[in-house]
Amino acid sequence: MKIDPAAAAKEFTTEAVARLKILRDALAQLSDFTAAEVERTLKAVAAQLGVKVGVLVHPTRLACTGAAAGPSLYHLMEILGQPTVLKRLGVQIEPAA
Repeated sequence: MKIDPAAAAKEFTTEAVARLKILRDALAQLSDFTAAEVERTLKAVAAQLGVKVGVLVHPTRLACTGAAAGPSLYHLMEILGQPTVLKRLGVQIEPAA
């Protein structure tokens, strides 16, 4: 999968990469990987980190799809499936310099 370099420079900050690792760990714990559970988990992680949901949504979408925009992230993640999502969130994402 190819990631848009301009979007990566914007979204994959050092802080964003650290937050994605926390989100990945939370998503790995789900036994029911549905859009509703993914959404609930992402919102819970955002609240735990004290950030707005969009702060997680944008880099998560980029890591999962390679694009900065697209259809509903939660449904997209459900369709991709837990193993694929975890793999894409676990890939070595380099923070933007």
